[in-house]
Amino acid sequence: MNLVLIAILIYVFLQLVLGFVISRRIHTEDDYLLAGRKLGYGLATFSIFATWFGAEACIGTSGAAFSEGLYGVTADPFGYGLCLIVMGIVFAVPLWKRKLTTVADMLRQRYSFRAERIAAFVIAPASLFWAAAQIRAFGQVLSASSELTVVAAITIAACVVIAYTVMGGLLADAISDMI
Repeated sequence: MNLVLIAILIYVFLQLVLGFVISRRIHTEDDYLLAGRKLGYGLATFSIFATWFGAEACIGTSGAAFSEGLYGVTADPFGYGLCLIVMGIVFAVPLWKRKLTTVADMLRQRYSFRAERIAAFVIAPASLFWAAAQIRAFGQVLSASSELTVVAAITIAACVVIAYTVMGGLLADAISDMI
């Protein structure tokens, strides 16, 4: 077993321990889904950065740079940054002020229950694809640093991510992102 794999396994173990420890602090739906609305700017900033520039972005951007050269990745940081600014101004502030959880909640409040359902139907697949890309990249890193096949490594990565997120919700995810 090489040192890289040992380090990854220690990190994965710590993620699971973190999810378990944080699960003891969850008492309400807001605690689970929104970290009790108490993330703070520092932790939220680390989490957003890690989410947007996580495994998928690193692996995907590296692959694009390899196949297309630097020109193939010049728009990435600007696109990510612009999207974060627009999402913060257009959605985050109104959601926070109204104490809502999702964009679909805001559409229900503004328009109707039907608008909420349509938004959820459109947003959910995009979120699943984003998560799948992150988990696939994590699996590829595991596979590259071990004797595991890519499919086995992705399966393990998915189980780990699901386990610590189910246990600790957003707070476990945010703290894991920061680490």
